[in-house]
Amino acid sequence: MQRTSRIFAVLLMLAMSSPLYAQQLRHPGSDTKPSSQQSMLSLDEAAARVRDRTGGQILSAKEYRSDSDRYYRFKVKNQGRVRVHYMRPDGTSFKPRR
Repeated sequence: MQRTSRIFAVLLMLAMSSPLYAQQLRHPGSDTKPSSQQSMLSLDEAAARVRDRTGGQILSAKEYRSDSDRYYRFKVKNQGRVRVHYMRPDGTSFKPRR
């Protein structure tokens, strides 16, 4: 009788834990953003990075979007010169094609 109740207890624990495990598999870390969005920078965060990298003053910051691309454009004043810097939301800098 004691062996039967142990087996029943183990089976009951397995049956109760499998729905919780299945839910974790479907929604791992459901309280966090998807990994593709975790490293995306807002316009303000990107501006702070550009300011820190260049040591200059941000004169303007704009976000540009198209169907396939999104990027930020910054005008930065450093040592009396104004330069334009471009950054994608993932933090990579780039120079646009002309």
